[in-house]
Amino acid sequence: MLTLRSRLYSVIVIMLTVLNVFQAHAQDTPQKPEADKSEVVTAVEISGNEVIKTERVRLAVSLKEGDILSKEAIQEDVNNIYLLGYFADVGAEVKDHEQGKKVIFKVVENNVIQKVKITGNSVIPEKELMEVMKSGEGQVFNIPILNSDVKRINELYSKRGYSFSGVTNMDVKEQGETIKIEITEGKLEEIRLEGKHKTKDYIIYKQLRMKKGEIFNSMKVMSALQKIFNLGFFETVKPRYDKGEKNPTDVILAIELKEQKTGTASLGGGYSSANGFVGFLEVTWNNFRGLAQKLKVKLEVGGITTYELSFYDPYFYHETAFGASVYKSKIERDYIRNGQVEGVYDESRTGGTVSLGKAITDKTRLSFKLRDEKIEIDPQAGMNAQLASDLKNSSDHIQVFSATVTKDTRNNYLTPTSGLMDSFTVATTGGVLKGKNTYTKYTGKLQRYFGTSKKTVLAFRCIAGFTDVSDGSLPVYEEFNVGGANTLRGYETYEFTGRRLFVLNSEYRYTFNKNFTGVFFVDAADAWGIAPEYRNVVNPSRDEFDVKYTAGVGIRFNSPVGPIRLDYGKPLDDSSRDGKSYFSMGSMF
Repeated sequence: MLTLRSRLYSVIVIMLTVLNVFQAHAQDTPQKPEADKSEVVTAVEISGNEVIKTERVRLAVSLKEGDILSKEAIQEDVNNIYLLGYFADVGAEVKDHEQGKKVIFKVVENNVIQKVKITGNSVIPEKELMEVMKSGEGQVFNIPILNSDVKRINELYSKRGYSFSGVTNMDVKEQGETIKIEITEGKLEEIRLEGKHKTKDYIIYKQLRMKKGEIFNSMKVMSALQKIFNLGFFETVKPRYDKGEKNPTDVILAIELKEQKTGTASLGGGYSSANGFVGFLEVTWNNFRGLAQKLKVKLEVGGITTYELSFYDPYFYHETAFGASVYKSKIERDYIRNGQVEGVYDESRTGGTVSLGKAITDKTRLSFKLRDEKIEIDPQAGMNAQLASDLKNSSDHIQVFSATVTKDTRNNYLTPTSGLMDSFTVATTGGVLKGKNTYTKYTGKLQRYFGTSKKTVLAFRCIAGFTDVSDGSLPVYEEFNVGGANTLRGYETYEFTGRRLFVLNSEYRYTFNKNFTGVFFVDAADAWGIAPEYRNVVNPSRDEFDVKYTAGVGIRFNSPVGPIRLDYGKPLDDSSRDGKSYFSMGSMF
C-alpha cells in the first residue's frame, strides 16, 4: 500500500511530464510574426487640389491610419479618386513618417469651365437647358457630370414631346475650359395618309395642325390623332414613325386609317319615358360628301310628332362653322307643380335655328345662335281656368339670341375617360328680337371625367342657371326644367320647373366591352322660382330651393342607330315614390 509521500511523488512526476510535452509542442509551433511598424500607415494626405475641397476627395479614399501599407489598396484609391471626374491626373507618393508611412495622393484638377455654349436648339431656350445642367462657368470640369447633363437635356426634350430631338455631339476643348453642346431637333419631313377613305384629306390635315418642316412633337401628334378619332369617321387611327428620306434625323409621320360606316338609316318604334310609344324614321349622314358635314332628316309620330331637317358644316368658311335647322313638333305635356299634375296641355313648336361658331384656342370655342320659333299652348279640359288662361296667353312668336363659350379637353368625345367640358351660355330676348317678353337666361355647365382603371370612370356634371326677367314674364316653355332621363332620374319628366336651376349628376361607369357599359348613378337637382302670376293658382313652395336626390343603375349600348340608354332611378328623399325606368337615345353627358 502506497504511503502519502509516494502518492505525492507520483503526482509531481506526472505534472512535470505534461509540462515538458506542452513546452516541446510550443517550440515546434511557428509564431505569428509581429507587424513591421515601419509599414503601417500613419498619415494620409491630399495635395494639389485648389477648388475641389479635400473632404470631397477623402470620401473616395478607403486607406486610413493604422492600415498596413499595400500597393493594391493605394491603386484602388487612386482609381476611385480619378472616377470622381474632377482630375486630369491622380498619383500617389509614400514617405516615411513617425515610424510608419505617409501616403500622399497627388491630384491635378481639370480646368475651370470658362464657357458653355449650346447650339442647334430652337424649341427650348438656352436658358432653360442651362438650368438643368450642373456643369457651369466657374465649376471644375467633370466628365461624369457633363454626361449626366446630356442625359437631363435629352430627358427635358422627351418630356416636352420632342422625342426625336436631343444632344448629338459634345466638343470639350482646353481640358474643359470650353464646352460646346450640339443639339439636333428632328423635323417633320412629311405626313402620309394610308388606307382607303372617302373623307377629304384636307379635313384630316385640319385636325393635325402640323406643317412640314416644323420640329416633330409626339405629344402634338397624339393630340391630333385623338381629334381625328373624335370625328367619328374612323374605326382605327394608328401612327407610324419612319426615318426621314432626305435627312435621317427627321421623321415621316404615316397615319394608318380604317374608315367606318358614317351614315345611318333607321325605321322603327320604341318606348320613350317622356313621350310614350313613338314611331320614327331617321336618316343621318355624319360625314356628308366626305367633308365632315352632318345632314339629318327626322320624323317621329305617336306620343310626339316631329319633323326636322338639320345641317352642320364645321368648315363652312375656313375655320368658321355653320349650322341650320327647321322643325315642327307637337307634344302633350303635364303641367306639374310640386309633384302634383295641375293639368295637361298641348305644346306646338314651328321654327328654325341658325348658328355660327369658331375656335378661339385649340380647346376653346365661341358660338352664336339665333332661334326663331312660333309656340302655341293649348290647355286641355280639366285645368284650373286661371291657369289655363295664363298658359293660353303665353303662346308667342319669339326670337332668342344666344352666345356660348365652351372649353373641351376630353380625350374621347364618345366615351371620355379624362378631361373636362365646361360651357357658359347667355340667351336673351327683347329689343329688336320678336316676343312679348324680355328676359335673359344664364346657364353654366361643368363636366369632369376621371379614369380610375382601364374599365372604370367617374363622371360628374353640374349645371346651374338663372333667369332675369326685365319685362313681362317668363313663359312656361322657356322655364328651366328638372326631372326625367336627362336630369333627375326617378322623377317625372319636367316635374320641376322654374326660373332657377341646379343639377348635379354623378356616375360610376364600368365598361364590359366596346359596346356595353354599366352605370351606377346619384342625381341631385331642383328647378324653382315660380312666376308671380302663377303663385295664386299653384303651390307657392316652389318659389324656394328644395333639392331632390335620386340613385339608380343603368346600361349603355352602342347600337347601329346610335347610343341607347336604359336607366332605373328611385328617389332617396321620398320613400312613398316608386322607382322609374327610362329608355333614351344619345348620351347624357
